Amino acid sequence: GLAKSLLMVSRALCDTMVQLDANLCILSTEADQDIFFEEVMVGKPFTELLIDEDKVRFAACVQRARVSEMPELLPVTLHRRYTTSEANLLLVARSNFRAECVLGIRVERDHPVAGSFHRGWG
Repeated sequence: GLAKSLLMVSRALCDTMVQLDANLCILSTEADQDIFFEEVMVGKPFTELLIDEDKVRFAACVQRARVSEMPELLPVTLHRRYTTSEANLLLVARSNFRAECVLGIRVERDHPVAGSFHRGWG
């Protein structure tokens, strides 16, 4: 159906995909996802990677997706352990699934955190 088609397109366009539970915690990861996040994120809230402003926007995005049952796209800044990235999130909310949200992440630009990142670059 439509949801399966969206997942196939998302996999092709995104750098990684994760499934979130009702509390927006990451359900499971594979080795390549742990590498992407630069740490093991299983059981942790996805919002740990977002600044406060983006957390509010992400929560609103999840609410819209739950109500509309349509995919939502949201630009955010991801703060991983070693890298800060400008990224686009593709969110699909599903009711009556253990994985309530499927989240595709596409990184547009990376900024290394350690020492070499200076505000105003880019």
